[in-house]
Amino acid sequence: DHIIELSFIKLSPNGERITKTQRVNPGVPIPSESTQFHGITNEDVKDAPTFKQIAKELVNFLEGCDLSGFAVIKFDVPMLVEEFLRVDVEFEIKNRKIIDSQKIFHLMEKRNLSSAYRFYCGKELEDAHSAEADTIASLEVLESQVERYAGQDVVDLKDKKLGVVENDMAVLHDLTNSNLVDLEIEDYYEGFSNETLWPNFHYFNQYCVYNDQFWDAYKKVNEKFAKEIVAVVGKYKELKEEIDLL
Repeated sequence: DHIIELSFIKLSPNGERITKTQRVNPGVPIPSESTQFHGITNEDVKDAPTFKQIAKELVNFLEGCDLSGFAVIKFDVPMLVEEFLRVDVEFEIKNRKIIDSQKIFHLMEKRNLSSAYRFYCGKELEDAHSAEADTIASLEVLESQVERYAGQDVVDLKDKKLGVVENDMAVLHDLTNSNLVDLEIEDYYEGFSNETLWPNFHYFNQYCVYNDQFWDAYKKVNEKFAKEIVAVVGKYKELKEEIDLL
């Protein structure tokens, strides 16, 4: 992986903000799949400086700065460190404070019925975990979701459209019973992939998190991937046999 665009906002104690945004020539072709995601093409960066050319300037700009951002611990900071290592320019982070706002988000916004009831209905769930209170809250949450999202596209983590929210039992059933349910995707991707594998293989073992739930989801999702691959290979073999018979 290479950085092709970077942006920093230096926030000083006195409130002063200095923004630095720049495209970077990675020195290798940008895959078309990546361009589809971020919109940056090889043409866009052909005249941009390489990371090596701006590395020392960037070190000076970030001197004495702590680091913050959304999901920076498992993505941005490891990527930045890796780029500096690649061009043999020292960039020390062990004395910097790192604040990941995604961590705060996940700590404060729980994925449980009480939080959903507060978010969708603007109410506090009294007598949580009692059968009737939970049932009433669950129905009100569903009604609020259908009203809020009616007509909106539902997409997965790769922006693939899964369907459209409608006030229809069959439609909602199909959306919520897809092969990869939401929490399974989150524990697989945001959990084991990003919280365990990514920091462990990008020089950040101190931020590596292991969780049995993440690992179970990782295995289950890969088993589903394997089944799909086997099915595709089976169809390919059948097709090849038919072609060989011609």
